[in-house]
Amino acid sequence: SNNRQAASSCMNNVRSAIERNTKLFGIMDEVRNDNFILGQSEDDDFGGVSKAMDSAYEQFLAELVFSPNDPRLDIIENYDRVADAQFLGWLDNKVSSSTDPEEKMALKDLRGMIDDVTKSMEVSRLAKEREEKEKEEAEAARLAAAQAAADDGRALSDAD
Repeated sequence: SNNRQAASSCMNNVRSAIERNTKLFGIMDEVRNDNFILGQSEDDDFGGVSKAMDSAYEQFLAELVFSPNDPRLDIIENYDRVADAQFLGWLDNKVSSSTDPEEKMALKDLRGMIDDVTKSMEVSRLAKEREEKEKEEAEAARLAAAQAAADDGRALSDAD
């Protein structure tokens, strides 16, 4: 319950920070940015990723932040996207370049949640692998014991 309240508070901070910093992009933005070849920016490098990827990451971040679900559930449901090295690098860059203290703190909290979920999933995966290995070893030991008992039974029998 305490974690859920902390996660909810974190997401509310991110939501408010994103709402304050949301920009609308259009043709005039390109003209004001001295980009007179409209659409040229799509291929330009933008913080290590293209503007198209930056936009996709912003949209995904908004999905995580504005979701009515617990952020951890959304992280688990979108684990492949969240665990992507490029996305994590983009998120780290966004955290380090943020000038709004609330947004920076909320993004750090989100990054921490992603790290926590990643660790939990890794521990769970390792435990499952260990359990499967133990089952295989127990089955091999059972088969070896059954084979030994069968060999002992044949040695005592005069059926030959």
